[in-house]
Amino acid sequence: MIRVTRITVILGDRIADRKIVKAIVKRTSERCLCADLIKIVWTDTSGHKHKRLVALEDISKEGACVQVEYPLPIGMPVSILYPGGRYIGRIRYCTFQHTGYFLGVKFDPGYEWSRQQFMPSHLLEISPVRRKVRAQPAPRDRAGNS
Repeated sequence: MIRVTRITVILGDRIADRKIVKAIVKRTSERCLCADLIKIVWTDTSGHKHKRLVALEDISKEGACVQVEYPLPIGMPVSILYPGGRYIGRIRYCTFQHTGYFLGVKFDPGYEWSRQQFMPSHLLEISPVRRKVRAQPAPRDRAGNS
């Protein structure tokens, strides 16, 4: 079992609080863990275009997570290039972990991932573990009343 003790989320030039982090990681579709090298393209604030080879960490219908060497600002438009096409989206979060920065990219409408378009080299689909919650009896007060 892996226990994460601290993750720093960078929003622009400041560290995010827990409420922001919870909102960022809330997802509407399940993600698949994967491993592949892809390219991302972005234009910085001075107008220079950048293209870098990055590691694809996970992907879903609505977005992806890539690992990069340095942080990029929240909200920055990026293109993720794969053989035969591209996904366009915006950076939703940027977290530093031991080996680099992880960028969460939410795809723009019309750019949804599917296995038919792009199949990463290594893909692991994880089904959520659902726990049954049993009804608990109402607590009794000191007099024994429910």
